[in-house]
Amino acid sequence: MKRTALLALFCLLFSAAFVASAQETKDKPMTHSMKGYLVDKMCATGMAKKAPDEAMAKAAKHTKSCALEESCFDSGYGLMSEGKWYKFDDAGDKLALGWLKKTEKKDKLDGHGYGNP
Repeated sequence: MKRTALLALFCLLFSAAFVASAQETKDKPMTHSMKGYLVDKMCATGMAKKAPDEAMAKAAKHTKSCALEESCFDSGYGLMSEGKWYKFDDAGDKLALGWLKKTEKKDKLDGHGYGNP
């Protein structure tokens, strides 16, 4: 009987801790770091269909001039990482566009030197 009561108490405490942790996470934005290349959606669609190594090689060759073309610009931006493409939200699209306009890089748009284009 004591084991059952202890097990029930442990489960109750664990559940309370889990709910409290979930509430903290909900109130704080989560961050996550990834490495990859800035690519517009129009070009990334084809790249993401390839094997991961090939997709990353194509993403490295993706040019600033292409990313700034009207149809590519209009499609939005994202990150090609490990052969998968992750779409930015509107705020990320604006940051990406600002970086593209300032950077002197022609390709390998990896964001290094974001603060110092």
